[in-house]
Amino acid sequence: MDSIWNASTYDAERRRLIPCFDEFYGVASELVVRFGADSPRILDLGAGRGILSAAIAECVPMAQFHLLQAMTMRLIRYQPEHKEPMLALHRSAIEGFVLGISQQQDEADLMSVEEVYLHSRGEFLLGFIGERLVAMGGFKRMSEGSAELRRMRIAGDLQGQGCGTLMLLELERRAFQSGIRTLCLETAERRPLTLKFYRKHGYRETGRGFYGAVETIQFSKTLD
Repeated sequence: MDSIWNASTYDAERRRLIPCFDEFYGVASELVVRFGADSPRILDLGAGRGILSAAIAECVPMAQFHLLQAMTMRLIRYQPEHKEPMLALHRSAIEGFVLGISQQQDEADLMSVEEVYLHSRGEFLLGFIGERLVAMGGFKRMSEGSAELRRMRIAGDLQGQGCGTLMLLELERRAFQSGIRTLCLETAERRPLTLKFYRKHGYRETGRGFYGAVETIQFSKTLD
């Protein structure tokens, strides 16, 4: 081979060599629209360039995509030996935010995960791909039937690849099994992709507030 193809050249060659290339993706998307649910769950095997997933997303904005790579993420309950990488993941997620509170105040619950979450009938999970900590999240029980979803963090280079969805679904599953029927949360207003993520998963806006100096939007979801 005289040259290395980039992604655009690869796609152009596929269109040139494969008959009805674009028509195939169009028909596949139409089938999802016609026979799928309003918010279908699509498993992307990660074997191509994501053209089919992109076509479906354009036709079905509420579709939920799960990348197979994310399925290799291993979820475990928080263990103290992972405290430092957990804190590093959290700190990387809030870079650029002026919280208006001290680091000690912000990380108070993370310094006492077992007491704040686990010993209070809540949950806190860590997600690993290989030996790398790439995701975290938990819920803190507020009453017998409600809890607050907190500290959802995904490594920046893996956002949008299904790790957040896998973490969220598992937290919702464990919350429901423990008797929780309402999950609430708040997240920064200036995180449009995060807001879109929660809305896509059925969370409804219930109000607005502040976390320190950060303006937040509050959400709630009924589990069933």
